[in-house]
Amino acid sequence: MLMTGGSGFLGQHLGIASEADDWQLVAPPSTMIDIRNRERVLEEFCSWRPTAIVHLAYRKGDRTAIVEGSRNVAEAASACGARLVHVSSDAIFPGRPEPYREYDAPFPITDYGVMKLEAERAVLAECPDAVIVRTSLLYGTRRPAKIQLDVDRAILGHQPMTFFTDEYRCPAHAAGPAPWRDVPIAERPAIRRAG
Repeated sequence: MLMTGGSGFLGQHLGIASEADDWQLVAPPSTMIDIRNRERVLEEFCSWRPTAIVHLAYRKGDRTAIVEGSRNVAEAASACGARLVHVSSDAIFPGRPEPYREYDAPFPITDYGVMKLEAERAVLAECPDAVIVRTSLLYGTRRPAKIQLDVDRAILGHQPMTFFTDEYRCPAHAAGPAPWRDVPIAERPAIRRAG
C-alpha cells in the first residue's frame, strides 16, 4: 500500500495501524514526491505499482496541493491500476444538528471545505472507482492533534480560544478510521463517513 501524507497527524496513526494489520506500507515524504507535480507522481506511482493508495496529503490553504495534487494521485492510481482511498473531510457540509449521510448534497461554507469538495470531484473524475472517506474532527492519544494542544493551552490560560456553541461534531480517534481495513480492492466506488 502506498500512502501520501504519511508524516502528518492521520498518516502517523494509520502507519502504526497498518503494521498491526500486516500491510506492506510505502509512505514517501513530500520532499521525495510532491503531489503537485503530475509527471513525477505518475512516474513514481506507476514504477512502484501499489495495489492500494491511501491519499492523505494536503497543505492547509494550498488549493494546488489539495485539488490538483489529489487529481494527480487519482490519475496515477488509475494509470497503475491501484485501488484509491481518498480521505476527505466533513467540512464539505455547512453543519446541522442531525448527522449527515454519505449522499447528502455537499454545501461547503469555508474555503477549506470548498477545496476538499473540488478535490473529491477531481478524484472521481480521474478515478471513478475511488472510495472517498470523509473524516470529522480527529484526535489522538499518544500523539495529540493540534486542536487538542490548543484546548490544553486555553484551559491552562496560556491562550484565548473561542468555542462554537452551535456546532455538533463526531470526533474520531485518528487510528480508528483506517480506510483500507474494510474496503476490498475490488469493491465498487463508495463515499464513506468515518467518525
